[in-house]
Amino acid sequence: MAVNSDYDFMLKILVQDMTIYQGFVMNKLSTIENIGNTNSIFVMGEIKHSTALEF
Repeated sequence: MAVNSDYDFMLKILVQDMTIYQGFVMNKLSTIENIGNTNSIFVMGEIKHSTALEF
């Protein structure tokens, strides 16, 4: 997903636990040659789950 911020892209992933996340970042994401750095943000809970826009 392209974003309008200090970052070029946002990648959303869903994993079972932090061990699997760490393996993904260390063994997959960090091995891509053109990725200079990464930043992680974690969702701890969900307040609202809706994709509908109200006009």
